Amino acid sequence: MDRKIYLCSFADTRLGISACRFKQQAEAMKVFDEIFIFTEASLPLKFREDFNDKFYSNYQQAKASGGGGDLIPTRGFGYWCWKPKVILMILEQIQENDILIFLDIGFEFNPNKHDLLLEMVAQVEENEIMGLDAGLEHCAEKYWNKADLLAHYGLLDDKEFLDSPQMIGGAIFCKKTFRVCNIIQEWLNVFYEHYNFVDDSPSKIPNLPTFRENRHDQSVWNIIAKREKVKSFPSSFYWERDEKVALSCNRNKIYLPHDVKKQKNSMNL
Repeated sequence: MDRKIYLCSFADTRLGISACRFKQQAEAMKVFDEIFIFTEASLPLKFREDFNDKFYSNYQQAKASGGGGDLIPTRGFGYWCWKPKVILMILEQIQENDILIFLDIGFEFNPNKHDLLLEMVAQVEENEIMGLDAGLEHCAEKYWNKADLLAHYGLLDDKEFLDSPQMIGGAIFCKKTFRVCNIIQEWLNVFYEHYNFVDDSPSKIPNLPTFRENRHDQSVWNIIAKREKVKSFPSSFYWERDEKVALSCNRNKIYLPHDVKKQKNSMNL
């Protein structure tokens, strides 16, 4: 078969140790033709210019002072605005019908389940794009979407949607097709056109009584994906803490301080 399988992730420079661990484990699966791990430095200049004030909470202050001082990363390094961007960047490079898997840098791999991962790839080939079901009652949409976002998509009173479980935002399985590229592009467009839908700013209209917190990129991904009838793998495909799964959502991340001097001290350099 001519099609290739690619893996991509993102790790800002504080996550260098985790990025190395992720890449080594992924290579041991012997499934991926190429592995892409982006950092903030590998994002396109235009994209960085568009979102610098979203990546760093003190960007404007640092810019006004001539660039001095440490930049402080925001939550999710811009509320995960880079996620649809890096997925789209790889989709633009690969061939039609190639497979691309995006995984959060905290995922771990089980090389003994090489065949299971290939079975998952086969399902992606059939369905074009798939997610991973959170699979927990407390993960229902009614808890994790601000009202402004729900109202924009006409979902404030959609009980079927509100009671459905979210898919996690850290795993997207794609087959490159025109439809899939359009889905990811729409996801990215929301960050440009309605950033208030993904950040932690208060909703302009009252939230649902059940509201707990906005889930940012994950909330938008779920709304678009469910409208497009995107299927998902059950939570058993990644939550098991034993040898049964190919991928484990263990959130295995080691953050180094964003300050270079603090990084050296933390590593005893």
